[in-house]
Amino acid sequence: MMKKLISIFLNLLFFSLILSGCQKDSSADIGEMAPEISATTLNGKKMRIHQQNDVNKIIVFWQYGCLSCTQILPNLDEFLKQNLGIFKAYAINSVNDEKVIKNYIDEMSFSSIVVLKDDLKISFDRYGVKTLPSIFIIDKNGTIKDKIYGDIGWKNLKAKLSYFL
Repeated sequence: MMKKLISIFLNLLFFSLILSGCQKDSSADIGEMAPEISATTLNGKKMRIHQQNDVNKIIVFWQYGCLSCTQILPNLDEFLKQNLGIFKAYAINSVNDEKVIKNYIDEMSFSSIVVLKDDLKISFDRYGVKTLPSIFIIDKNGTIKDKIYGDIGWKNLKAKLSYFL
């Protein structure tokens, strides 16, 4: 009986290793097409980034309570105001509830960033987000040009964005 259980266990382990090796890593890589997001505005409107083919895109995965996140967004909003028409920015929150997000957005009154609530962490998973903030820079054709995990500071992010000006 014990040998049979061990045999079954080893077979299950073997097949799970094979299956896990066949699955593609879901993280979004530089040079690949950006995955479509699955998120809504705070008014419930579904948002699609691939419909915005006329501008470069910035996707920021953030959370209220993350100091780096809440410092980068106001700087980004100001940068976008000074460089109209170059980027469309989306700030996607996969963590906080809509009331917390809305309170923060009302307080900050961003004019150049579209703030979104992730649908069941789908966008978060599609982009392989590992830490917050996570920032993806996407060109007009939908190709990921850069990705930044964690806090790199506003000056470094601004330098990366300035490449597109």
